[in-house]
Amino acid sequence: MSESSNQLVIPPLGFINTGAICYFNSLIQSLLSSPIFLKTVYHNADGADLNKVDGQTIFALFFKYIVHEKQWDQMFTSKLLSIMGGFAPNQSSSEYFLKLTDYCKIDKLFESHTETTTICMNCNHANKTKDTTSFFMIDNDFNEFTSSTRESEGFNCEACKQKVTVTISSKLVSVSPIMVFSFNKYFGKKNIFYPNAFVIDEDKTYSLFATIEHMGVLNAGHYFCRTKRNGNWFTIDDQRVTPLEKIEPLDSTYMVFYSAAL
Repeated sequence: MSESSNQLVIPPLGFINTGAICYFNSLIQSLLSSPIFLKTVYHNADGADLNKVDGQTIFALFFKYIVHEKQWDQMFTSKLLSIMGGFAPNQSSSEYFLKLTDYCKIDKLFESHTETTTICMNCNHANKTKDTTSFFMIDNDFNEFTSSTRESEGFNCEACKQKVTVTISSKLVSVSPIMVFSFNKYFGKKNIFYPNAFVIDEDKTYSLFATIEHMGVLNAGHYFCRTKRNGNWFTIDDQRVTPLEKIEPLDSTYMVFYSAAL
């Protein structure tokens, strides 16, 4: 492939749902709306060996059809799932997000880092740890990802050697180019507000480019996405594509995707 990634335009077209893979169709459609994701995966695919069968090869062929042959491969998600290990119907988009980023070796695109401080309320002993996360779980408030504090009982304190109550405080210390948030809505869906854009450290602006919606319950539901292509919003539900006038939080929102400004 010799075309520039700047010429890679992904149209709002659907993928065939070949056996309850709406969770994966929605995930891929969401990621294909990120310029940073496209630039990275296109660059990786540019040097792919088309005689091999792996993640880089399948993306290389997909981009080749779009750039050179102006064709859309409706079976792309099925092919990608197949080489990733086969079909597993009725799975979650968040689980396969982790599998995809690991398989295609693009996990660094999504890694943020947090620092957690645990303080014993009995002896005031403090312990700090640093963690890496590919997406943030949001329980009630979108701003939880920047900092949060909670109490936890029955914690074994290494200093006073007792089971104690501790305060656990987490704060964000570094961010990734693409930030992903998951709302745990399988057991009691609720509408959690999320912004169209937010700023971190006063100079890093992130803009919303996709959401994944989940209808139903765990292992018995349906996924679709709302995604931004070429400045316009669309609802993409497997093969069905519908223009969307505006984007707003819904009770069904399961994952949201933000991209840093290029």
